[in-house]
Amino acid sequence: MEELKKLMPPELLNRIDDVVVFSALTREEVNAILDIQMRELEDRLMEQQLSIVLKPKAREFMVENGYEPTMGARPMRRLIQRDIEDGIANLLLSGKRGNATQIIVNSDGESLSVHFNKPRKIASDVQPLLVEKVEK
Repeated sequence: MEELKKLMPPELLNRIDDVVVFSALTREEVNAILDIQMRELEDRLMEQQLSIVLKPKAREFMVENGYEPTMGARPMRRLIQRDIEDGIANLLLSGKRGNATQIIVNSDGESLSVHFNKPRKIASDVQPLLVEKVEK
């Protein structure tokens, strides 16, 4: 509050009822936000009999690029929509699904890629989207 008093004139400060200070998110919190948003996407994909799997490199890319200290985790939602949901829509519209029941999200470090995975060809480094509760 003292910092605000230095920066703002008293007339303006008197109009503010309450001040809420937000701390920067930790890496664990950004991961938890990613898990929540990906679960929401997976729930929608279940209607199409599809599941989604994030490879470790994709998770790392999303945690790094889906968070900005000044904007919080808002960029995560945009990243999921632009790079994953749009990619899934393009895959579904391409007609290349066949009997695939999984969508794999991966990263080359520069961008995300989305592709179908046939059930019998699941890669060993694929981690299911099972999420454990973050302990505080």
